[in-house]
Order: sequence, then structure tokens, then C-alpha cells
Amino acid sequence: MSVSVNVPEDLYRRATEMAAAENVSVDVIFASAFEDRVREFDRLQEKASRGSYDKFLRVMSKIAAAEPAECDRL
Repeated sequence: MSVSVNVPEDLYRRATEMAAAENVSVDVIFASAFEDRVREFDRLQEKASRGSYDKFLRVMSKIAAAEPAECDRL
């Protein structure tokens, strides 16, 4: 399958540098990056499916209430 993707010029330049250094095509560099991103998305979805709001509340109830440090205030 072939698709066209618009990328910033600087990103494309860096990809061509990487491709040359690794002796592969720019297509391989971008396909690899997309594959990594899709895998990470799938991993996060699977991890999120194991959680629940009730579990979150149970964990949060174990934390003592405290005012944030001055540097952490908005």
C-alpha cells in the first residue's frame, strides 16, 4: 500500500539522515516510527482496559490529604 503524508521539512531531513546512516530507505524509517507508535497506542489501550474508576478511588483513599507545596500551586 502506498500513501502520501505531509511532514515538516526538518523532520524529513532528519529522516533522510537516519536512513543514510542505517543504509535503509526513508520509507523504512517512517514505517518503523509509525509501527512503534501504533504498538504503543495498542499497549496503552490494553493497559487502560484493566483499570477502573473504582480502583482509582480505592488507591486515592489511601493517600493522606495535604496542601500542595508552594512550588506546586497554580
